[in-house]
Amino acid sequence: MGKIYIQNGRPDKVEDRQEPRMGRNYQLWYYYSKGVVFIFEDSIGSGEYHLLSTEMM
Repeated sequence: MGKIYIQNGRPDKVEDRQEPRMGRNYQLWYYYSKGVVFIFEDSIGSGEYHLLSTEMM
């Protein structure tokens, strides 16, 4: 997350999502001016997120 923040600055929008049955948490960082969203996943609920994918909007 730090590398993405340093490269792109503060996201325009941050959205938290949870998948209760699987115990996974997601955080989506939207950069509207760049037309991209970075999707981070915390797969075990530890608070440690890793980049899952990068999607074009």
